[in-house]
Amino acid sequence: MNEQEMLGKVTRLEQETARLRAEVHALSQALAKGDEALATTEIRLKLAYLATIQALVRAIEAKDPYTVGHSAMVAKVAVSVARQLGLSDDERERIRIAATLLDIGKIGVPGAILVKEEELSAEELSALREHVKIGAQIVEPVIYPWDISSLLYQHHERLDGSGYPEGLRGDDIEFEARVLALADAFVAMLANRAYRKAHDEKEVMKYFYDQAGKTFDDACVAALAQLLAGDEELRRDLEHFNAALSQ
Repeated sequence: MNEQEMLGKVTRLEQETARLRAEVHALSQALAKGDEALATTEIRLKLAYLATIQALVRAIEAKDPYTVGHSAMVAKVAVSVARQLGLSDDERERIRIAATLLDIGKIGVPGAILVKEEELSAEELSALREHVKIGAQIVEPVIYPWDISSLLYQHHERLDGSGYPEGLRGDDIEFEARVLALADAFVAMLANRAYRKAHDEKEVMKYFYDQAGKTFDDACVAALAQLLAGDEELRRDLEHFNAALSQ
């Protein structure tokens, strides 16, 4: 698929997303008025909206080949960390869905920025960081028992306030977002990027040990270390992920 065809596909997906967002908004207003007869329509629209978002995720991976499989691997790591920490089934499901859609906002970032091999300019970096806001806006209309949008919005925040978009600190960052922040950074560092080569796992974990309690949650770092030492299923998933990246 050439660039023009991809842009056409992305445009159509964005149009479909906008249409479904309008339908979901109208549905939520009707439900707020007590129209329970729309329950089956709610389910249908929710599934249709999520299917569209999943299609957008695939479009993003086509737009940025360096992130192919990234969201799926982040979901596996994040859910494993959440389970290790004793989070509830609902909390783990919230994390899983958010992780799957983590970089959906990159659909609004120019492709040239995503694949640029040189260091990004200040303007380009600012445009890239907008993906957390765009992603939160895309998923906000989805009717769920949990708020997914806040996790997408906060997953680049850091404990010491050095993250973005708000520079939140400590407990101002939702705990589930802290789990996602660690998983996202861990998986990203294991993979090649346009501007750098992949890091090996020992190097990555040394970085997280150094940053535990500073930029990343120390309990999350400890849980990840325990999993890497003893969770055979996660180890296999990481091996498959790394093997796919090396092809």
